[in-house]
Amino acid sequence: MGKGKTPPGSRKKTTSSHTTAIPAVEMLLNLLNKMPEVEKISLGVIKPKLRAGSRRLKIMADNDKVLLLKVRDSNSLQEVRVYTSDSAATKTVLNTFAGKKGWGIT
Repeated sequence: MGKGKTPPGSRKKTTSSHTTAIPAVEMLLNLLNKMPEVEKISLGVIKPKLRAGSRRLKIMADNDKVLLLKVRDSNSLQEVRVYTSDSAATKTVLNTFAGKKGWGIT
């Protein structure tokens, strides 16, 4: 698949008026869509043209059922809300994934 292309069926749980995802978010979408505890994923607006930086993931609890992810790619930032039945397990999987990829975790 070329850059910016989404594999068929990889966004089954994604709902939003924003359908574009930065490359780092695309990687997370592939992971999140395979998790049975994730019920829905809502993509936020992309903030482009940031100073160059490395990939980072910040996970915050919006409430006990929703995680707010702030995902930084090389020069853009995107917020993603993940609706889950088990926020602790989802957070653990996300932290493990980001750590294995060498992303900064805050």
